[in-house]
Amino acid sequence: LEVLALEHDRDIVTRSLRLPPDGDPAFERHHALVRAALGRALASGAARWCGEVTQGFALEVRFGDARHSLLDAPPTGPFDAVFLDAFSPDVDAPLWEPAFLGAVAQRMVRGAVLSTYCAATRVRAHLRAVGLEVGLGPRVGPKAEGTLAARGVAVDQVGGHGVDDAVV
Repeated sequence: LEVLALEHDRDIVTRSLRLPPDGDPAFERHHALVRAALGRALASGAARWCGEVTQGFALEVRFGDARHSLLDAPPTGPFDAVFLDAFSPDVDAPLWEPAFLGAVAQRMVRGAVLSTYCAATRVRAHLRAVGLEVGLGPRVGPKAEGTLAARGVAVDQVGGHGVDDAVV
C-alpha cells in the first residue's frame, strides 16, 4: 500500500495528533502507526516526506498548496483510489475546480475511484468535465450522501461491485 497525503496546514496535522486515542483497540493498533509516521513527517520540517508506516505500507506527505505539491514534485501515481477531503467548495474552491480535479483524474488508472463527502452539483459537474463517471457515494459523516467518480468505467461497475459496496 502506498499513500500520498497532500496537507496544506501543518498545524491541522499537529492538532490531529493531539486527539485522544480511539476506544477500539484494533483500530488504534493501526492508527497509532499512522500517527507516528505523521509525527516523523512533521518533525522532519521538510515540504515532502516519505517513510514506511509498517512493512508493506509507505506514506508520502506533501505539505503546501495541493495544486502545487501534486504537480511540482516528481510524478506520483498512478492512483487506484482517491479520497478528496478538502474543505468545502465555498471555503477552498480551487481544490474543487476542473484544473485541480483534472490533475488528479489524469493520475487515476482505469477503474480507479475518487470518493468525497461533497455532493455539490457543481463539483459533480466538474468531475464529469474532467472525464470521470460520477455517481452517488456512501454517506460520509453527517452528510446524507457523498460522491463517487470513476475513471473509464461506470461507478456502479467499479471492481464488479455496486456503489454501496465500493471500497475506496
